Amino acid sequence: MLAYGHNMLKRWMANNVIITGASDGIGLELAALYAAETDSLVGVGRRPQDQLSNWPNNASYFQGDQANPDFADQLLSHIKGLGWDHIDNLIVNAAVGETGDPVDETAENIQLTLDTNLIGPIILAQKFHPLLAASPNRSCLTLIGSVAHKGAANFASYAASKAGLAGFARALHEEWKHEIDVQILHPGATATNMHEKAGLQLGKARKYFINPQYSARKIKSEISTGKPVATIGHKALALDRVKNLFGAGV
Repeated sequence: MLAYGHNMLKRWMANNVIITGASDGIGLELAALYAAETDSLVGVGRRPQDQLSNWPNNASYFQGDQANPDFADQLLSHIKGLGWDHIDNLIVNAAVGETGDPVDETAENIQLTLDTNLIGPIILAQKFHPLLAASPNRSCLTLIGSVAHKGAANFASYAASKAGLAGFARALHEEWKHEIDVQILHPGATATNMHEKAGLQLGKARKYFINPQYSARKIKSEISTGKPVATIGHKALALDRVKNLFGAGV
């Protein structure tokens, strides 16, 4: 706990932040939270910026696809064009998935899931290591996983990609522990548009999913600690609600 607290203090002044998957859902909520604290924020998404009606005015935006083999180099060029010589926080949040029996998935969709959710983050970590290591603070590479990494019916390829990401994060945490914090955070089922894009119609069940604003706040809080692994699910949400009802001393 002492080490984590020390890292939190060292990251108090962190201001060069990159968030992928920032055009919607948790990523967009994270962008709003960080933009309230710093003018040195770059959000990344596949959608054009002019389609984002609520993008923070003081944040830069880069349109790109994490599944593209050249994505990391393109983003790196954008960052250097802004004059950044280091990064304090790189939050890799972009993800795709498809619901259904894996026998019905096409090879193209399986490849897209793995390219976006696993291969893309690995290449990003490789390409951005020098800028993370150059931070005057204790920098942090945050990989957004999913509780599905333990296995989830109708999300076999997605779960496989997140399980691979978890293994990559654990290995990188050990390899970089003397210079960069590496963590993987697993949000629970959150009410974002990703489910509809994956072909899952939530209907009335949507009300049981976690609010994306809540997930974003908890993710930001966990990033400040530098803890290597954390799960943000319904148990944490229930505990927060109890604390709000009866006071922080609960």
